Amino acid sequence: MKITSDPTKLVLSSGAYYVNANTPNMPTTNTGVLFVGLAVIADGDARDMMIFAPDDAAAGFYQAVYNGSAWSGWHRALMDSDLATLNNRISALESKISGGVTS
Repeated sequence: MKITSDPTKLVLSSGAYYVNANTPNMPTTNTGVLFVGLAVIADGDARDMMIFAPDDAAAGFYQAVYNGSAWSGWHRALMDSDLATLNNRISALESKISGGVTS
C-alpha cells in the first residue's frame, strides 16, 4: 500500500507503506522521485507508532500517539555516527579541562 495524504489523519492498520512524494507531514524534502521512503505503522491498543525511513537521509524518524491523543511529532533517531560525534566532542572537552589542571 502507499500513503499519499497526511498519515497522522488517516486510520491505518499495522503494516509497511510506501510514502509518495509531496505527502504532507513527512520529515523529508525529496520531491524528485515517486516514492520518498517507507513508513511502518504499529497499531496497538493504547499506543500507535509510526517509523519512517526516508530514501534521502541516513537517519530514520519516529512518532507515536497514546490513547488516541495527538501524534507526538517526528523525532529523529540517533545513528552510530551521532554517538561517535558526541564521544569526540566529550573527549575534546575532557582534554581542555584536564589540560588546565596541574597536580
